[in-house]
Amino acid sequence: MPLETTFCGKVAFMMINSKWFLLVCVIVLHGLASIVIAQDRSDDIVRIKTRVVFLDVLVKDKRTGRPITDLPRESFQVLDEGRPRNLSYFSSSKEATRPLALVLVLDLRLGGAGRYLRQPEVIRSLAAAFAKLSPQDEITVLATWVNGAGPTSERLIDFTHDRAKVSAALENVPLLIKPPVDGNEGLLSTLPKIKYLAAERPTSQLVVIYVTDDFNMMVKNMRDEYAADLLRTNTIFCLLVCDQMRFVKTGLTVFSPLFALGGIDVHSAEYFADQTGGEKLFVHKPEDYGKALESLIGNLKARYNLGFTLPEDEPADGRLHRLEIRVKTRNKQEKESDLKVIAPKGYYLPIS
Repeated sequence: MPLETTFCGKVAFMMINSKWFLLVCVIVLHGLASIVIAQDRSDDIVRIKTRVVFLDVLVKDKRTGRPITDLPRESFQVLDEGRPRNLSYFSSSKEATRPLALVLVLDLRLGGAGRYLRQPEVIRSLAAAFAKLSPQDEITVLATWVNGAGPTSERLIDFTHDRAKVSAALENVPLLIKPPVDGNEGLLSTLPKIKYLAAERPTSQLVVIYVTDDFNMMVKNMRDEYAADLLRTNTIFCLLVCDQMRFVKTGLTVFSPLFALGGIDVHSAEYFADQTGGEKLFVHKPEDYGKALESLIGNLKARYNLGFTLPEDEPADGRLHRLEIRVKTRNKQEKESDLKVIAPKGYYLPIS
């Protein structure tokens, strides 16, 4: 082989190897640079934990009782333990809202609401009101004192969009009403289930609508614990209150002060409504039940959704934070409007 050929071959081989060597070096250096850059960037990442407290607020005209739905963000002030919070979220009833998950709870005691719920006219009135719900809203029905069997509760139908199934479940209610046993603990059997119902529908607004005569006796310490559970699950507790039997009304008038001294609240359901921003409506005639239910549902749809973001260093102490919602607006005569604000009385920060 000629010398020049051998030399040229060696030169070519070295050039090829040099190119591969340079290419490998570039790849390795690029990889190392990427690792270094990634490490540098990871040092610069700031991890932010965002926590938002959401509130559903109903504003009504005290004179007419009608909801006011056209207030701007600037009309609302939220005080957290007396400290103003800046609203980071705001939506009115005219904007998209979460669907409702309604929990209808029926107290079937013959001495309470049961004597009305066994009337077919009352059942039809309730069923007609549910038929007017939005298609995305769901309903489940629970009953206490089924066939008079003490404080246990029974779920008559699971959450459903099917209004016909709801009507069928309600039509069977009169058959479940029998003379009661002693005691008055029907609500106690239902409250522990509420948190699980809320977990079933995390993207919906859970609303309890309790049909009762408003005689719900409970030790205040236990009452406060259940109220805390309702606030933690962002549940709104509403009441349809029927007429009390005469002897029950007389007995409560006489003995309520004594119960209070003993740390017992005989109107615990009303307390839940007050704490969670629910409403209490009275019903007397069969047609009142459907009208009151329609009013409750309409007012739920008319609520504002407010939210404020907690600072990252806000301690998650697990305690109740008291809230006050103030609304300011002026009518055409430039006088302060007479408004009624219905909202949750507080919120809990879970211990981290």
